[in-house]
Amino acid sequence: MKKTDKVIVVGIVLTVFFIRYIQVFYEAWYIFDVFLLTYIIYSSFNSLRFSRLKFLLISILSVALLIIIGLNVIRFGLGEIFLDNILMVFTPLTLILYFSYLLKKYSLQVNLELGRRLLYFLNVYFWINAIIIVIQYITGSFLMGRFLSWGMYDFDHMTGFIGPFGTGILLVFWSVLPIANIVFYLITRNKKWLSNFYLQLPIMIMLSFFNEAKSFLPTVLIFLSFFIPYMIMKIQFNVKVVIKVVSLFMIIGLIGTVLYQQLEVFKDLIDKMFELGEQFLMGAQLDTNNERAYLNYLAWNYYGGGSLGIGINTVDFDTQLIHKNLGINSLSLLLIHGGIWYFIIVVMIYSWCATNGVQTKFNMKAFVLYLIFLVIFFYLSLITQPFRDHYIMFMLGALVYYLSIYQKYKYSIEGN
Repeated sequence: MKKTDKVIVVGIVLTVFFIRYIQVFYEAWYIFDVFLLTYIIYSSFNSLRFSRLKFLLISILSVALLIIIGLNVIRFGLGEIFLDNILMVFTPLTLILYFSYLLKKYSLQVNLELGRRLLYFLNVYFWINAIIIVIQYITGSFLMGRFLSWGMYDFDHMTGFIGPFGTGILLVFWSVLPIANIVFYLITRNKKWLSNFYLQLPIMIMLSFFNEAKSFLPTVLIFLSFFIPYMIMKIQFNVKVVIKVVSLFMIIGLIGTVLYQQLEVFKDLIDKMFELGEQFLMGAQLDTNNERAYLNYLAWNYYGGGSLGIGINTVDFDTQLIHKNLGINSLSLLLIHGGIWYFIIVVMIYSWCATNGVQTKFNMKAFVLYLIFLVIFFYLSLITQPFRDHYIMFMLGALVYYLSIYQKYKYSIEGN
């Protein structure tokens, strides 16, 4: 691997897992994104090749995006706020593109070694961070004293080295790490990766109650129930594969049923999610204490979420009066910016780029993966801010990276 890529990888990892604790970056990422995108294009220009189908899909998504944004500009204008909001939504995609570049630029062996080293780091980081979160829960102030005046609740900052208001990042990290461990167990059959999987999951669940990351349990279940069946699925469907996938879903369903019946916290969480969904669909006034659900309600009912929103060029974070915590989830923000079709096309573009990072050929398995990513990005946009936060997108880029490594490994041994 080139020294430049080593420096970039180390720099991104340090920024995401340590520097964020010192300083949270949003706009500062844009400068790095321009450099990184330029570097990706320059380094892979001669190898850029698209099949007719991929080129057609890129063209359709690009034209649809231009039409939607064009209508928004015609109605609401163009200015500095427009540029800031467009950069905010689309620049996190650069991290997925960079992981895809690494996968295509270097051999399977190089990516396996990088993936192994990164996974070592992620596992060690998890254990150190877990200890810090326990201490934070006990003391109420450890390594978060300067953040306590920023928010009402100390548990918003109980994320270890992730830093202030980092529970959304933490729950995505905790959902991706088990899958990465499973990937390397399936490749190497080394039980240390499987041991990490089994040991970390219950600790993650326990810690999620400490720092009020209530969405973690449904999030990790969704990730595991979608991506593990995908990994065991072959390109060509047959009875054996169908039986495996159906059996796995039945086991997951059984586990979910037992948890719902036996674990009161899990039951309350699921009941609350269904209640909020019913209220949202029926147009009922929501509980303002549930800020994400309330913001979705406001966006759809009062800020043009069902049409063109109120304008990409209208919502300035420094002066907006919609809600003090606007931006804590991507769904409401994008609905307010450009309406439902803007949100849908953003989800489709991110899902396509993630799928393309894993699958080199567009076949049935790629189509299934695309549908999975559609669900994942939609779900995450309900509970957190994937289309604004580079830190979350790094975790999803790592997910793409490990899924692709496993896919390439399977191709190498099966010839599929």
